[in-house]
Amino acid sequence: MDAFSGYPIQIDYYGAVDRTGELLDIDKVQEKVSMMLHRIYGEDKRFSVEYLGINVNYSSNMDDQYYTFAYKPMLNSMPLYAFSDQSNKIYFDARSGDFGMMHSIPSIPFSLNDHEIFNKVITPEEGLYILKRKVNMEDKKLVETRNYTFIDTFVVYSSTSGGLVPVHAYGISDHDSTWRYINIEHGKEEMLYFEN
Repeated sequence: MDAFSGYPIQIDYYGAVDRTGELLDIDKVQEKVSMMLHRIYGEDKRFSVEYLGINVNYSSNMDDQYYTFAYKPMLNSMPLYAFSDQSNKIYFDARSGDFGMMHSIPSIPFSLNDHEIFNKVITPEEGLYILKRKVNMEDKKLVETRNYTFIDTFVVYSSTSGGLVPVHAYGISDHDSTWRYINIEHGKEEMLYFEN
């Protein structure tokens, strides 16, 4: 349990796992995921839920089969970004549909003010233009030039602005370690806040 928010960081269910029978339809189990998240965090919270596969980051010497889902809180219509190697995960028994376990990242807030309004003024194309001008200046010191492309739009913790801000992300590759972030409200580059 997180002492500040009161939300669980990890829940493990140590009941019997169904090891026989057919696997359930993923969509039906995903409905249970949404219901469980609303029971934990509140009916007014919104989440982006994505099916990841069976037994993701889970191993067993038995025939346990868990559907694994990643979930992120939504702020307005934008998800709060979690790094690709970290995400909130919830597991449901693939045969019975029962809850199995849950692991969340304590640094991702679930007590967001969803009524906050963002003034989206910078389009992804305008953000890319702003970033390219900055990168061209930086690349004068390098042997090769970097070519950024638009990745997605979401909300991040910014150490530059000191809070949650909406950004367009641009990257050299799909791996988020190469990404740079342009604030969609004023066009300035944001630096992510890393909690160590």
